[in-house]
Amino acid sequence: MQGNINAKYTYAQLLRQGQGVTPDPSEAATLFSELSRGGHPYAQFALAGMYSAGLGVEKNAEKSLQLYRLSAKNGIVQAHNAIGNLYLNEIIEGKGPLDAIECFQKGIEMGDMHAHMSMAHCYNHGKGVTKDESKAFHHLQIASQSGLPVAQYNLGCQYFMGKGVNVDFAKAAACFHEAAKQEFSPALVNLGNMYYSGLGVEKNRQTAKQFYLEASVGDKNAKALYEQILKEENND
Repeated sequence: MQGNINAKYTYAQLLRQGQGVTPDPSEAATLFSELSRGGHPYAQFALAGMYSAGLGVEKNAEKSLQLYRLSAKNGIVQAHNAIGNLYLNEIIEGKGPLDAIECFQKGIEMGDMHAHMSMAHCYNHGKGVTKDESKAFHHLQIASQSGLPVAQYNLGCQYFMGKGVNVDFAKAAACFHEAAKQEFSPALVNLGNMYYSGLGVEKNRQTAKQFYLEASVGDKNAKALYEQILKEENND
């Protein structure tokens, strides 16, 4: 309230996410708009995401694109990946997967790990490029090494399903363990399944139960799996 720009940005993020305060996306968007007009690149990027999702403002892909481009011009590396995803999903008229690939490549050249993730998705599904699961695996490896939990999880899935690499349950479990350290719920569930069945790890129902329990907060499937093990124990 006393004019500190960075405090204003952080407060807007708290309002958007509902962290420590009652969520108020509309007020968050108002604050981001004020900061954006003043040239705050992170506020421009945040507001672009809100226009893309229709959060606190009326959904508007063109405004989202305009703000993403502005934030990219002002140094936000992740903006190239965001623009690419607008193109990939053909949200912007006249743009499509080929345009998206150019954006992802630019993000990769600037060191954005999320752009590697997007490129992996394109190679896995043949969007804008010839389908090549080995190239998808390569991009996931790079993103995974940066510590990005969703990349570690997806890399584990590639090992588990043999996509672009030979099936290796042990390496899949190792990838899931890395993502689980950051409490990435899908990885916790997968580890629970693997310990329950003894795939790539030594079979251990108690360990499986613990992973299901950790994932059960906000995950109905994990909660059901946890309760199923409790029933099995009661019947033993």
